[in-house]
Parts: sequence; structure tokens; C-alpha cells
Amino acid sequence: MEEQTKSGHGWNDRKRYQCLRCYHVTGEERVGPRYRIMDHFLHQHLSLDQAPFHCKLYLFRCFQLED
Repeated sequence: MEEQTKSGHGWNDRKRYQCLRCYHVTGEERVGPRYRIMDHFLHQHLSLDQAPFHCKLYLFRCFQLED
């Protein structure tokens, strides 16, 4: 993931992150807040058995047990 900032005021001043795997493989620019890019990465780029914590019934994946 790559950190980006946008110039301006208000909501656009927040840090933005980019999924580098999508960018390098398909050329698609996926940019958003960290939590959305992490969620995208877990669902699109990791299989259930690669995620540290997962539920096969609900297809839920997370990095920490508290999530």
C-alpha cells in the first residue's frame, strides 16, 4: 500500500492509500482510506486460508481477532 495525500480543505485532506497489487497487475487505481483498502485487500487478494483469522461459513477475513 502506498500513502497519498490530496491538497485542499476538509474531507480531501485525509490520507489516502492505494492498492499497489491492483495497480501493478491490472493497471487499476484503487484509492481510498486505509480501512477500505485493507478490506479490499483481504477480500480480493487473499484466500481464506491465507488470512490469519477467517470464518468459512460467512467468508469473513481479518488480521486481528478483535476485528
